[in-house]
Amino acid sequence: MAEGSRAVSQEQFEEIIVKTGERGEILRRAYEAINERADELALVMTLEMGKPLAESKAEINRAKVVSLLPALRHDPKTSNRLRT
Repeated sequence: MAEGSRAVSQEQFEEIIVKTGERGEILRRAYEAINERADELALVMTLEMGKPLAESKAEINRAKVVSLLPALRHDPKTSNRLRT
């Protein structure tokens, strides 16, 4: 029984693995989406949370960096340059 469960788990794991290049592309698209709507997102944060607009914009900029750095790390063209 345990052996069968292990085989099923391995199959499911292999199905959800995202290739490195695909992962970078997903993260790049997230960056682009955040970047394109940064002002709108900041305004929504300000209206919903009562933050000053400048603080909301700074938070959006941090989110862009957080999504961009892993994308660069997973991009074969830039990953070697980031390690040096």
